[in-house]
Amino acid sequence: ATWWHSDQTVGFWDRRMAHESVIHRVDVELSLDCTTPVDPALAIDGVDEVLAIFLAGDWSEEPDDRYQGQRIVVGAGERSWEVELLRDEIKVSTPHGSEDAMVHGEPEPVLLWLWGRGSDAGLSHRGDPTVAGLLRDRLKLAAQ
Repeated sequence: ATWWHSDQTVGFWDRRMAHESVIHRVDVELSLDCTTPVDPALAIDGVDEVLAIFLAGDWSEEPDDRYQGQRIVVGAGERSWEVELLRDEIKVSTPHGSEDAMVHGEPEPVLLWLWGRGSDAGLSHRGDPTVAGLLRDRLKLAAQ
């Protein structure tokens, strides 16, 4: 059994533990000021996990009127996700080209930025910067 209704497999736990371990490894390394790279394929999968599992879904218990359908595209390497920020729901899909903002970079900095472990260094931003702030605010709630 898992806490994610769509995946009740051992593979879910393998994936979850790989990403949990990588983020905690980064935490330790940041505290020692000696970081090592995160494998790009693992980082891309980690971006997918945080957006598609931690962020997406029903937020009706904590509706927030700041979220009015803004769209932000998150790009990591060659992969991209469109995140639609709604008052009581977050939708993650393939980009449609109508985004209000975009954040893009190599997989590792994007992963660390999403988890609040990295700065904007190495990332390119386009569009309304408040939308990226809204995404980060929602991620803080989702990943606590």
